[in-house]
Amino acid sequence: MSKITLISFVSLIAFLGCNPNQDITKPNNNSENTSISFYFQKPSGLDNLVVFAEAIVTASDMDTIIFSLTVNDSSVFGTIENIPAGPERKFEIICYDNDYNITYSGYKYIDVFAGSTQLLEIILYPVTNTGIVIVYGTFVPYPQSKERIVFQADYSGSYNIYIMNPNATNIQQLTNSQSDDYYPQLSPDRSKIVFCRHENNLSRPYLINADGTGLQHLDILPDKGVGYCGWSPDGNKLVIHGAYDGDCDIFVYDFGSKEVTQIVYNDATDWIPDWSPEGNKIVFYSNQTGIFKTYLVNPDGSNIQSLTNNTGAEEKVPRFSPDGTQIVMAARNIYVQWGIFKVSVDGSNFTEVTNTQGVDEHNPVWSPNGIKILFERFDGGPNKKGLFIINSNGSGLQMLLDTEYNEENPHWR
Repeated sequence: MSKITLISFVSLIAFLGCNPNQDITKPNNNSENTSISFYFQKPSGLDNLVVFAEAIVTASDMDTIIFSLTVNDSSVFGTIENIPAGPERKFEIICYDNDYNITYSGYKYIDVFAGSTQLLEIILYPVTNTGIVIVYGTFVPYPQSKERIVFQADYSGSYNIYIMNPNATNIQQLTNSQSDDYYPQLSPDRSKIVFCRHENNLSRPYLINADGTGLQHLDILPDKGVGYCGWSPDGNKLVIHGAYDGDCDIFVYDFGSKEVTQIVYNDATDWIPDWSPEGNKIVFYSNQTGIFKTYLVNPDGSNIQSLTNNTGAEEKVPRFSPDGTQIVMAARNIYVQWGIFKVSVDGSNFTEVTNTQGVDEHNPVWSPNGIKILFERFDGGPNKKGLFIINSNGSGLQMLLDTEYNEENPHWR
């Protein structure tokens, strides 16, 4: 190739299904439907030099995407799906001859705006020299997500605690008790799980490592019983509901001092407290007005307030979103069965996520990125209770784990 030849092409980039007002200075987690189309006219005389081609998209906040383009006699084209929008995306085109030698290449950086259509011009330069690169090192598998889901199931006749990957693979049994173990909660660093065990007519709290070792009983309200434990954001405390004076109230347990402080006490049943990500609020549900409703309280027990004003709607198992702006819960009103709803932390925007007629949907929990909601479903059929996932906007319902046994009370961290 004695003559320098440049191939110039314009590629139309179409981004679909995203929010056009999104801040592109942050990684985009909502661009699953984004696609990019490449097309350019191949100059004559390059039939032997442009036989194969691929597009490569890279950025610091996304995984590298490599896509083979289609090459015919007159053009090179193709569409890459699921490209996250965001800043400084590097679009690179590499062309090969029939022996897979690189013949032309070029790249350009562009800020990709979700929901927009942009034109990108890339100049392909001829590659006239090649070299050999020798790499020494140990290659390790691509790092997998550290996220885990814990849940209770009665696979062995009694309820035990299990852990699995978010896609329901690698299910491992952590406890092996003849009693019932329930309400597992992963610690903020995912190293430990707190759960409760029903034994000797009382519910007692336990700790176990995420690998199933180090089972430890926690001496909290030993004469009263503890029905649920949830972690503080720093992992140094637990917020619990425990039996006291004939009903359930809310307490805080400090791992350092071993002290238990009661923060909610009344003649009602106060259940399933959950700590906000900032640590400044605790949400729980209570029937102090005769029907179970959602309440907020400060960790020191001050400023108890009702969250919603949905007259007649029963609400249970509220959970803070990872960013602390929303709360998901199970609720029911005009339907007999339970459905999944979400609400802003100021009590506004009470929104139905899923409420399937004839099906109970309960015990919801957010995914760590706040995009999805995991919950249990019971349709009265032979598969009993199972675990399902839905996008927080109510789309994309899918079954995660639903066997002939019961899978219940999931926690995803």
